[in-house]
Amino acid sequence: MSSLVPPHGGRLLPLLVSDEREGALSEAKSLPQITLDSKEVSDLIMLAMGAFSPLQGFMGREDYQRVVADMRLKVAYSGLFPSPS
Repeated sequence: MSSLVPPHGGRLLPLLVSDEREGALSEAKSLPQITLDSKEVSDLIMLAMGAFSPLQGFMGREDYQRVVADMRLKVAYSGLFPSPS
């Protein structure tokens, strides 16, 4: 029996690409570039390795605006929790 605490939601959701790596790199070249600060880079790494499971990415604009205005997501996600800051 493992002594590790199970991930929130019951399973890790690693978001790293393996087989699709070349396609993802090719697609990334056509996307706009943004500069991330060290906190954003850290959050991106944690998302990619599954440490924020069950989160699968950052909030979109609509969810962000709804949280700012009403303190709730546009769409209800079961099992969602805030990421640590």
